[in-house]
Amino acid sequence: MVNLAGRTCLTLGYHAGTLSCGSDCRLELSDCEANGRCGDGWIQEAFSEVCDGDTGGQTCVGLGYWGGELTCGANCLALDLGACEATGRCGDGSVRCWGRNYFGKLGDGTTTDRWVPTAVSDPGDAIGVALGGDHTCAVLSSGGVKCWGRNDNGQLGLGTTTETHTPANVNVASSTQVTAGGHHCWGSNANGKLGDGTFVLKLTPGEVLP
Repeated sequence: MVNLAGRTCLTLGYHAGTLSCGSDCRLELSDCEANGRCGDGWIQEAFSEVCDGDTGGQTCVGLGYWGGELTCGANCLALDLGACEATGRCGDGSVRCWGRNYFGKLGDGTTTDRWVPTAVSDPGDAIGVALGGDHTCAVLSSGGVKCWGRNDNGQLGLGTTTETHTPANVNVASSTQVTAGGHHCWGSNANGKLGDGTFVLKLTPGEVLP
C-alpha cells in the first residue's frame, strides 16, 4: 500500500482530485492540479471561487466606494472589501471633499489641496452638506450640525472668529437642512442676509424672523 502520510489533494490546498505517488516516489499532483486551487490565478467557478488574484475587473470604485484597492480574499471565495470600506461609500454618512483647501475648508485637518475626494475628519453621520465661500457645514442624522473652514465673520456659528480645519459642533436645535453663503450660515449680516431684522454680525445661530 502506498503511504502518502495522510496527505491528499485537499490537504495540499487543491479543490479536488486524487493524490498519488509517482514512480520516483515523489507526489504526483497532476490530478490535483487539474482541479485547481486558490492561488493558481484561475477563477474556478465550479468550486465557488469568485476571484483568484484577479478580481475579475471589479474595483472599489466600481462597487460604489470612494476609493481603495480591491483584493481577493484568502480562500478565493469572496472579494476582500477591507480597503474599500476604509475609504467609505456614497450613502454611508461619510463626507468627501476635494480641491483648494484654503482655511482648512476640506475638513481633513490640513490646508493641503486635494485633487481626489478626501475623507473629512470625523464629520459624523452626515445626511446633507452645504458649501460656503471658504467654509463647509454638514447636517447630521441626529439633527446636529458641524462646520469647518474659514470663520472670519463667525460664519461657522461657533461663537468665535477662529478658523477650524476639522468639523466642529454648532450649538443649534435639531436641524434638517443648512445653507451656506459667501460669509454666512451665521456670521456676516450685511444687507440683513441673516433675516433677523438687523445688520449685526452674529457669531452663533439665531432665529430668522417670520
